[in-house]
Amino acid sequence: MDTEKQQWFCDICEKKYSLKRKDKHLLTQVHKKNKKRLEHEEELEDYEIRRDVLMMENIGDMDFSGFLKKRVLVDKQLKKEFGRNYKVPE
Repeated sequence: MDTEKQQWFCDICEKKYSLKRKDKHLLTQVHKKNKKRLEHEEELEDYEIRRDVLMMENIGDMDFSGFLKKRVLVDKQLKKEFGRNYKVPE
């Protein structure tokens, strides 16, 4: 089979490329940007799950001011664990 006709599917960019150009594609800015975006999305998902778990621990019959205090503590804990704050759309 001719290598020019063979195709390679990039899982990160979700596109088909010529197998002959695979190495060039992996070095492009588009590929690097897509890879970084996927990594960021995975990290954000981990952050959101951890935030929800921490918020639900010992919540009981907490009033609103208690909830706000807990949220501040959870945000501090998440910053320690993840090294930064995320702006998550609610």
